[in-house]
Amino acid sequence: MEFSCEVARFLQPLQAAAKLAVRSDLTVGLTLAIAAGHAGLFTVKTNINAQQNHILIDEFRDRISKVTEILEELKVLC
Repeated sequence: MEFSCEVARFLQPLQAAAKLAVRSDLTVGLTLAIAAGHAGLFTVKTNINAQQNHILIDEFRDRISKVTEILEELKVLC
């Protein structure tokens, strides 16, 4: 999920500089990266309920919050 955010952050600034013919491809890539991030979040949130290690759960919750915030910011750009 974090990698998909990195990809989306990489693609987003390229849209402004790209030729019109390439922008649609970049938009598709950005949309897919955001969707992959959301799918990863869903999987992590589902699996975290089975986790017994509370330290690990707290670490994941912090990462989930950061990724959720990034994905919401990026979603506005599509």
